[in-house]
Amino acid sequence: MSKTISKSPKVKSYNKIRGWLILPAIGIVISTIISLDTILNKIYPIISNTEQWAYLTSPASEGYIPRFSTIVYYEFYAGLLMLMLLVWLLILFFKKHKLAPIFMIILLIVNIVFSFIDEMLALSILESINITFVKTIGAFFTATIWIPYFILSERVKGTFTQ
Repeated sequence: MSKTISKSPKVKSYNKIRGWLILPAIGIVISTIISLDTILNKIYPIISNTEQWAYLTSPASEGYIPRFSTIVYYEFYAGLLMLMLLVWLLILFFKKHKLAPIFMIILLIVNIVFSFIDEMLALSILESINITFVKTIGAFFTATIWIPYFILSERVKGTFTQ
């Protein structure tokens, strides 16, 4: 009786992030910077300014916006979670860690979910505006391109090996 040993094709090893991987690398860096800027310069100043916060969230105020605090807190905590995911992915990605593709896929899916929730909250608060779900649709199409790439690409398999 002879044993048959099947040889799996050897994946070529890549030492540098090149090819199409440059695009997600740039995207991760830019998204990290934008997320940090949004939290520090747009959301946090609204929450930390007690007079402005009371003006927008107190039912007795003439500037009261119903459920405004809900969307701001959602933006803040979802933004923090995305920032943490992005920083973690940034580290894994540039260390070429084997978990980087998995975290990239997780980030892409979380981005779709967070975008949808964000736009639904905006719609519930600002009924008079026309929400077209451009952010959610963009996140969805981005994921439909990059998720298969991170699953099937030989370059991905050969780059993230640490």
